[in-house]
Amino acid sequence: MERARTAVAAALGGNGRVPGRRGRPPKSLAPATTWVAAKKPRKKAPKQLCPVPGCKNPAAPVFGMVCADHKGVPKAKIKKYRQARRDQKQNGVSASDGVKRKARGAGKKARKAGKANKTAARKKTVKLKVKVKAKAKLAKPRAKAKAAPPAPAPAATAAPAAT
Repeated sequence: MERARTAVAAALGGNGRVPGRRGRPPKSLAPATTWVAAKKPRKKAPKQLCPVPGCKNPAAPVFGMVCADHKGVPKAKIKKYRQARRDQKQNGVSASDGVKRKARGAGKKARKAGKANKTAARKKTVKLKVKVKAKAKLAKPRAKAKAAPPAPAPAATAAPAAT
């Protein structure tokens, strides 16, 4: 009987020995895999933006997938905005001027240029503010508040000195 059991186990891919226990077989008895293809790491989903037209802020789940600025906008309006965006995406036409949408990378340069312009403008305004403050100091020096002269002490009646 033992020989028959060993022959069946060997024919089915075992090593001639039937494990005596239940459960997962030891690693030495498990069939060796030849080659396992490495899985590609999952690509991260793109950041979802606020659905309100013209808003470029990222949406957050805490605010109901709108940005912090528009968390008070009614849900019905947000649904309309999303539907309009879907329609626009499906047709490939901008709702404003009827021109086909540009490729994704085309707007990057414009955004970078816009950022550079903003920072330059910000620096100019800071310089102007500093100049204005300097001119104001030179033009009219601030008059220091004069302290009121101390009130005279009440005259105390002096008792004649006892001799």
